[in-house]
Amino acid sequence: MKLIALENALVDYTAYVNDDFLANYRLLKGSFNPITAGMKEAMEKSLQAVKSSGGSAANVCHGFANLGLFASFIASAGNDENADFYEQELTQAGIVPYIERKSGDTGVCMALITPDKERTLAVNMGESSSLQPEDIMEERFAGSAIFHTSAYALDSMYPAVLRAMDFAKKHNVKVSFELASVKSIQMHRDTIKYLLENYVDIVFANEEEAEEFTGKAPLQAIKELDRKAIAVVKLGGKGAIIGQPTSQIHVYGGGAKTMEMLVPSYKASAVKNTNGAGDAFAAGFLYGIVKGYNIYKAGKIGAFYAAKVVEVESARLPYRISDIEKLI
Repeated sequence: MKLIALENALVDYTAYVNDDFLANYRLLKGSFNPITAGMKEAMEKSLQAVKSSGGSAANVCHGFANLGLFASFIASAGNDENADFYEQELTQAGIVPYIERKSGDTGVCMALITPDKERTLAVNMGESSSLQPEDIMEERFAGSAIFHTSAYALDSMYPAVLRAMDFAKKHNVKVSFELASVKSIQMHRDTIKYLLENYVDIVFANEEEAEEFTGKAPLQAIKELDRKAIAVVKLGGKGAIIGQPTSQIHVYGGGAKTMEMLVPSYKASAVKNTNGAGDAFAAGFLYGIVKGYNIYKAGKIGAFYAAKVVEVESARLPYRISDIEKLI
């Protein structure tokens, strides 16, 4: 039983800087800033940064493998030290890397944190946006249980995503899709609608994304999203709403009968970092689905794993959890 995922392979650099640093590179504070290759190289040399492999779908792979199941990750990267580092981190986490090496530089995302705790992103996509349909090998999908990707991959790799989804359907692999961000929805609304209508079996969104996509609040949004797919609207510390097309009548909250259910959150011992919590929920949920549990139990596993991730500084849990279903 395994998960295969596809998305951009970005190496993350996290550094603490002052406002003068942002001004020097003409970066808009608190925003997403595309940077040139030259700026990337200059910043890499000048920053005292913590380096890690990043990406939403890669985080999901990490959580899935961390819970004891097989995961693999498809992406493109450059032919440089950052690509070596990215592959090594995947391998150390128990994830099989299917990284297509290109001639340029691997993409990087620099998270620059100023004294006021504001986070400014400086991104050079490099070769992480260069995955082509011919890079997608059909045999990698045979025997898989779930294929996972997100709307982030639609920015530059839609033909590769579509080929991967075609192979997934051919081999009876469930397709899992993350709406990713409000901006991604605004850029790719029609494409996302097409994918949900024709390919997606499991869809994830947070409150803002669900509202942006459907124009409705979470309880009403879930009724739109779960018409053809298992739908999960993540509510942060409030848990999640989960629905599925073939579900029987469930009890929501205090007793109102509906097709959807509320999965409560688990209390973290301390909240150190919420970055990666949504990816952790998805990893735990997909683990539960692959193990054959109902959507409520899968949701509880996702909520429990997310609570453990927010207890650490990283977006990924630095220790393994065995038999997580026994802890919920």
